[in-house]
Amino acid sequence: MKNGELGKVGGPLGINLVHDIDMICYLLGSIKYVQAFTTNKTRKFQVEDTATISLIFNSGALCTLNLSDTIVAPWSYELTAGENPAYPITNQSAYMIGGTKGSLQFPNLKYWFYKKERSWWNKIFVNEDKNKKDDNTLVNQIDHFADVVAKKAKPKVNGNDGLISLKIFAAITKSAKTGKKIKI
Repeated sequence: MKNGELGKVGGPLGINLVHDIDMICYLLGSIKYVQAFTTNKTRKFQVEDTATISLIFNSGALCTLNLSDTIVAPWSYELTAGENPAYPITNQSAYMIGGTKGSLQFPNLKYWFYKKERSWWNKIFVNEDKNKKDDNTLVNQIDHFADVVAKKAKPKVNGNDGLISLKIFAAITKSAKTGKKIKI
């Protein structure tokens, strides 16, 4: 595929977003509304090169996802997780999740919190997971898939999970086209 043809196939929404949706729904629960904005101004391909997405969860939690194939940044999941030896590791986080009782960076698993009263004036503490990352993630995924096919294990993600992610993805792409907030 030539470089110009790649821009006809998919941008960060079609290639990367589904993984972000899966992760965020796993961590925060079901989504009630989405609103998205996209642009293709940098590469001028037919598909987007940059997007921002706002999510409102049934729990009331809010989330903003920013995606781009055009920026220099150390925060992509591939560069932070160390799962695939094809990508250099940056030791950064791809996700930063803020909560009222603490915040978490992922995949480097830094947990930020107050030991006493929550206050801007108190020192904030951090716990870091110093465990060695599993270098066999991709092999583990294939092994799990083989076990599911051989009926030795149940899938960690089922067909309904995939369907929900596709419905959210469809709502995001609709919102990006219309500029409107879409109910899931």
